[in-house]
Amino acid sequence: MKLFAIIVVVSTVLLSACSKDGGAVNPDPTPALTTTLSATINGTDWVGTNVVSIAAGGIRQITGGSANLSSGYQISVQMRNIGEGTYNVSTASNWFSVVRYENGGESTDPQFATSGTVTITKSTSEVIIGKFEGTAGSYVVTKGAFTIKL
Repeated sequence: MKLFAIIVVVSTVLLSACSKDGGAVNPDPTPALTTTLSATINGTDWVGTNVVSIAAGGIRQITGGSANLSSGYQISVQMRNIGEGTYNVSTASNWFSVVRYENGGESTDPQFATSGTVTITKSTSEVIIGKFEGTAGSYVVTKGAFTIKL
């Protein structure tokens, strides 16, 4: 009887120490990736809406427009090589960027970058992340950033 009481006490202690595991808790979940494009144009912060990325003929392009599609900026960044690194932008290279201002739905003053850099900070099968800056005609683009979800 004494042995039975010891077994019951030990079993009770062991079983009460067990609890149902609610699964792993991730305190810092990674947010879902989306395709984004932003920059500062002539000192004014700009965030692209309706941002899209396409790839064809060995060229990857990301383009975004202003919230008001009939008036505002549109930025496009086109690239041939999407490996990580920093690349000089020019119309003579494999890297191009375009800044265009739309007014009343008509393109006015499209400008191609003649100087600047594009830096790819991450390039995987799921995402391309980078930053860019440069001068396109009368537009000075700084703090450019993009994320392309593949």
